[in-house]
Amino acid sequence: MSINKNFTKSGNKCRVTFKLMPETVLRLGAENVVLVGDFCDWKVEAGSEMRLLKNGAFSTTITLETGRDYLFKYVINGSVWENDDQPDAWVNDQSGNSNSMISLKQ
Repeated sequence: MSINKNFTKSGNKCRVTFKLMPETVLRLGAENVVLVGDFCDWKVEAGSEMRLLKNGAFSTTITLETGRDYLFKYVINGSVWENDDQPDAWVNDQSGNSNSMISLKQ
């Protein structure tokens, strides 16, 4: 999995591209993927649907405010919640679930 951060010149927003790499797509049998996290209250219907690329990866880009950390996961085929392989960190929530975390603090 891959994450690319592009901070705006003002520094108050960041365009973040999330990619679920082809080998992970194959391993999980992913046909559709939605990015969810605390930025959408963990609601799948409010998440960012990822598009399938020609190379077999899934990708989406969202804009987030800087100055904080965000927790997220990928929802595969509507039922499997998967962490990113290379986030900035993994963080356990109050229920003990592991979540991927990206930091947009500068």
